[in-house]
Amino acid sequence: MIKDLWLVANLAITMELWKTRNRNYFDDAPVNWLGFKGRVYQTIRDNSSRMKGNMHNTQGDLRILNYFRVQHRSCKVNIPMEISWTPPNPDEILICCDGASMGNPGQAGSGVIFRDLSSAVLGSLSVGLGWQTNFYAEIAAVIYGAVVAQKWDIKNLCIRSDSMSCIQAFQKNELP
Repeated sequence: MIKDLWLVANLAITMELWKTRNRNYFDDAPVNWLGFKGRVYQTIRDNSSRMKGNMHNTQGDLRILNYFRVQHRSCKVNIPMEISWTPPNPDEILICCDGASMGNPGQAGSGVIFRDLSSAVLGSLSVGLGWQTNFYAEIAAVIYGAVVAQKWDIKNLCIRSDSMSCIQAFQKNELP
């Protein structure tokens, strides 16, 4: 929200400076800097209702918002999330796979990290896939990870993916 406020303030100052310059140049009106300041503050307050950002409930944020007399918004709350990681079985190699696309479809890529029992990284892989869907990128990550594991002659794999649709596609043998 503070970032939005500074953007509005810059725009308000630029706009009011332009209007004041034009009034002075074309209408020979004297420059009233106190009125200039008041009009800038009023423009900021008028446009603050359009700001969509949230504030972080810090004293600095509140001080800035109070200075400009801008309405306070809801605070962005970070909810702690419990995350656990379990290593693979002693005879397995863990493959952590992920894929993404910028848009759906869009420019896509896949990434894989190979880990052993002690969580040490054995290797990593990233692949550009061109114009693909996010689902295809997730599937490709698992496939590329399995292909590299096969080339390394690894027999037992534990594959992890954050995509439920990818996991279900492999379980049902419905790959694209």
